[in-house]
Amino acid sequence: MKKLVTGVLAVGLAVGLAFGTADAAKREKFGVDERSKSPKG
Repeated sequence: MKKLVTGVLAVGLAVGLAFGTADAAKREKFGVDERSKSPKG
């Protein structure tokens, strides 16, 4: 049971890191979206 929990946590951490680095690479390639900085209205 302990190995199963450890494996699930490891997979979750790996997926989280993969998505985090992909998001950072996308920001570096395309830049920050200026629309998100402007005030609404």
